[in-house]
Amino acid sequence: MDYKELKKDLLIVGILVSFLTPFVRASINLALPSLAIEFDLSAVF
Repeated sequence: MDYKELKKDLLIVGILVSFLTPFVRASINLALPSLAIEFDLSAVF
């Protein structure tokens, strides 16, 4: 593997990570209320 190919692969990984991180965080935030209802949980212990 040469430097040019490695550079391209690192760019692709960086783009995927920069998209997937906020996407997964938003998905978790949307799922939390239904999980709380399903398992009868509240924010207060």
